[in-house]
Amino acid sequence: MSIPTHEDVCNDARAAFNRLTATELPDKGDLQLRSPITGGVIATVASQTPDEIAAVVAAARDAYLQWRTVPAPVRGAFVRELAELLREHKNALADLVTIEAGKIRSEALGEVQEMIDVCDLAVGLSRQLHGLTILHSPEGGEVGPRGRLPGTRTHRDRPAARAGRDLIFHGLESLVIR
Repeated sequence: MSIPTHEDVCNDARAAFNRLTATELPDKGDLQLRSPITGGVIATVASQTPDEIAAVVAAARDAYLQWRTVPAPVRGAFVRELAELLREHKNALADLVTIEAGKIRSEALGEVQEMIDVCDLAVGLSRQLHGLTILHSPEGGEVGPRGRLPGTRTHRDRPAARAGRDLIFHGLESLVIR
């Protein structure tokens, strides 16, 4: 097995992103996304203004007010569908974990599997709520860094979604390896 070149890593990232989103990896903006594998820039994205961030937070709040009225079993069904999508795209997601975090393939697959497992757990819990609300995050949700690995995020966001909480993930420039 050979060590991938920076061009290989960029091509792999673009291919995985395209398989997941059917769009091109963004390459416009002032924030550089770097791979810990090569240290090179694989894409650039635009930073957000305070007004843009406030609009996203307000939209998330509005969505939260609607989402929390949805019965827990219905929210659980949504999380079950999310688990199916994770299973369907497990390899492409693992490719992105490898590129973003520098993990070896087996660890990256384990991160995605952990997301699937937590979704399955959340689905089971959604049938046990009996109309109750489980406090999982502060009122209005949680703003967390996108820089955390997927499995780490899953422990908080899938049960939070099942419980009717909203979450906003944002980039954290300090996690970029330069």
